[in-house]
Amino acid sequence: MSQRLECDVLVVGAGPAGSSAAAVAANLGARVIVIDKRSEVGLPVQCAEYIPKPLAMEIELTADTVAQQVAGTKVYIDSKKVAV
Repeated sequence: MSQRLECDVLVVGAGPAGSSAAAVAANLGARVIVIDKRSEVGLPVQCAEYIPKPLAMEIELTADTVAQQVAGTKVYIDSKKVAV
């Protein structure tokens, strides 16, 4: 059995870019449908948020909220290393 769905915008892929595009279109009044090859959107988690260690210590993150620690960072602007 097939079902016909109508929309103004069809977004293929519910990753960060697709979800953002869908949200913008919906906020502008478009009827949006998002499809993704995965049955559950957002799993496995692939985002890499970074919280500086001093802030992490201040907000008292629990061990189960930290997946990986960052040992250091390097910042480049126009191919030149910038001290941070």
